[in-house]
Amino acid sequence: MDPLNLPEVLRGEVSVPSDDLEREADYRRALSKYSIKAMDLYDGPEFKAYRELASSSGARLLVMSARYGIIDGNRSIIPYDATLAGKSLTYIEEMVSKWLEHGNYDVAQLSMDWDCAVIRLSDNYLLALELMAMRLGIDVCSIGGTTIVIGGSRIGELNGCVKIFVRGNGDARSKKLIEKINHCLSSGSYRV
Repeated sequence: MDPLNLPEVLRGEVSVPSDDLEREADYRRALSKYSIKAMDLYDGPEFKAYRELASSSGARLLVMSARYGIIDGNRSIIPYDATLAGKSLTYIEEMVSKWLEHGNYDVAQLSMDWDCAVIRLSDNYLLALELMAMRLGIDVCSIGGTTIVIGGSRIGELNGCVKIFVRGNGDARSKKLIEKINHCLSSGSYRV
């Protein structure tokens, strides 16, 4: 669902939801009929692979949303047009502050006692998670008894995680990688 093509947006009745989380109540009133589960809003091949992995293993799927921060994949959200890709450190810090004030509906799940946590984020999203976790007194690598972080160059700055460097989406969906994750998930309670 492309938020740029919603009839209410095209008619000029409401702007496209973006990084203006403080206007969530207005957007919800105008666009509530387009609400969708967070996990269903994202449809890229890599996200689909992890969504299927979570579903097949019974894992909880959390989403790092450029609009909302940390949200459960089952949470109903409105379509939006926002990203952290290509954004500056200052912008990301501002968004983390905004999430902590207005969003992050499911951030408490980062503090739960998970046997295994699998984190797959691009560098800017991982940076946002680190900044948020630091403000909340949470160590990213301690989210799970075993924490697997899959990502780009930023993962080198983490200590205490199982780090899997990937060059792109194809690597992140590879059969070998999914097998490693399945092994971790077979350990008990978990989150992807």
